[in-house]
Amino acid sequence: MTRPADRRPTRPTTAPLAGLLGPMTTEEVAATTATTLLVPLGATEQHGPHLPLHTDTELALAWAQRVAVALGDALVAPPLPYGSSGEHRMFAGTLSIGAEALRHVVVELVRSAGSSFDRVVMLSGHGGNRAPVTDAVRQLVAEGHEVMHLFPWWPPNGDRAIDAHAGRTETSLMLHVEPDGVRAGLAVPGCTDPLTELMPVLVEAGVGSVSPNGVLGDPTEATASEGESLLSSLVERTVALLGDRSRGRRPEWGSPSVTDYAEAVVETDGYGPETLDKLRREVVGRSREAELVVASLMAGRHLLLEGPPGTGKSTLLRAISHAGDQQMEFVEGNAELTPARLAGHFDPAQVMEAGYSETVWVDGPLIRALRDGKILYLEEINRVPEETLNLLVTVMSEGELTVPRLGRIEADARFRFVAAMNPFDAVGTARISGAIYDRVCRVAMGYQSAEEEVDIAAMASSLPRDHIEKVVEVIRATRSHPEVRVGSSVRGAVDLLLLSEDLGALRQARPTDFAIGLDCALAALSGRIRLHESTNSTPESVVTELWTSIVGAPDDEPAEDGSGDAAGKAPSRLAAAPIRTIGS
Repeated sequence: MTRPADRRPTRPTTAPLAGLLGPMTTEEVAATTATTLLVPLGATEQHGPHLPLHTDTELALAWAQRVAVALGDALVAPPLPYGSSGEHRMFAGTLSIGAEALRHVVVELVRSAGSSFDRVVMLSGHGGNRAPVTDAVRQLVAEGHEVMHLFPWWPPNGDRAIDAHAGRTETSLMLHVEPDGVRAGLAVPGCTDPLTELMPVLVEAGVGSVSPNGVLGDPTEATASEGESLLSSLVERTVALLGDRSRGRRPEWGSPSVTDYAEAVVETDGYGPETLDKLRREVVGRSREAELVVASLMAGRHLLLEGPPGTGKSTLLRAISHAGDQQMEFVEGNAELTPARLAGHFDPAQVMEAGYSETVWVDGPLIRALRDGKILYLEEINRVPEETLNLLVTVMSEGELTVPRLGRIEADARFRFVAAMNPFDAVGTARISGAIYDRVCRVAMGYQSAEEEVDIAAMASSLPRDHIEKVVEVIRATRSHPEVRVGSSVRGAVDLLLLSEDLGALRQARPTDFAIGLDCALAALSGRIRLHESTNSTPESVVTELWTSIVGAPDDEPAEDGSGDAAGKAPSRLAAAPIRTIGS
């Protein structure tokens, strides 16, 4: 957006007070070369016994002022001193306008600022502003505004803890920015548990439920010098990001400013590089797919995961949901999934007594996900009736759902829709419409590498790795066998190995013996593979062929030590555990 040239007087002026917009006149604003408006977003809420109520506001203002001075082409709007602070409601002095009011304020403010500035950058000092402002930004971007929402972030620095609220971090910053406002003698530790563990309780019951003094962290070792270092680091990285964008170019990935953009100062809805770090400890491989899924969730996009069974679609999404601290509503797609089962319904018995009202409505998984900001995960989307999918098209397009007699349900900012489907299964499925594909990002997930599948199987079995490698080779061979239309996933290897351990114990034989393995292969794989209709073979004959060719023919020779069949047998697991009978 470019301002008309005739709006700028030729008389140069200097903005007073280092770029603050409030003290300027309209002529002075029009005469500046400022194209960026920085909006400090704060809050008026408790910060323990030692910090003032306006802490978040003052820190956001200090951040914005220093960035404006460094950029040279930005002005700082008067800070917004109220935010969404409902989690602090039990503490005296807290003033909150709520999420919905904050969202509307941001939308109208940026629309108004668009007539004077090319872009608006909101610098938020309060974590509770995250969801409503993110929702507002998405709407504004869709309207064509250039707007960003930045949060403070600092890289690790030795043993220094970056805590959540009124702890060492905020106290150090306030000792640097407004030392007279800090009651240092009253600083005492509060709850020091990780924020990711506390968040569900904080949302449900507020800060006071976990910290009677309102502190989340330990402020006792805070120093002004640390606060100065923290703020300087944040300002430097913010200026690098905004400076690159103001020069009309997007830096290459890996440069400092983009690293900061991805990891630090932008709103990520709880997802980011730390999510990937957690995933690497829970999911074998899938680095590329994990990055794409996390990036899509960060960007507020809806997803379609497409791949054969057993390729880890559900596993990956559940791990991402857990790492991002976001709950998930799971729905299995089938022909019986009607709109009422997905969205919800009015309780018929209560309708007869009380009539149609919100009190007799029963939320389905879709509306629960919309209201609570969850991931709605729909498996086998290509089995779902078209009339049910039409509900999802509306939700993905408008971010809301209107139910007759109930009204409009608006999606929470964190709501995401993720679907999965198996492209090889054509039985009982329908073609996905272009309307769905046009509203999702598609991530294809094929089978993992042989080494990764061996690692997955080894996590479930204690058998020797060389035997696990042969089992996985058999599994992978089912996928390329000329008579097999759909082969087995790595789940087949896991089942085969676990069956081998227990069947070996039952037969008092080595679980790696040929006969043990073949029987278990037949049980684990014959139902998983699907043959071409034109073949005369059976699943059993294919499995036997592959097991014999890869594992080797049975060896009936006596053991070298002459002990016969008993040599080398695995100890019986039956002796170590009670036998379970049917019904026990």
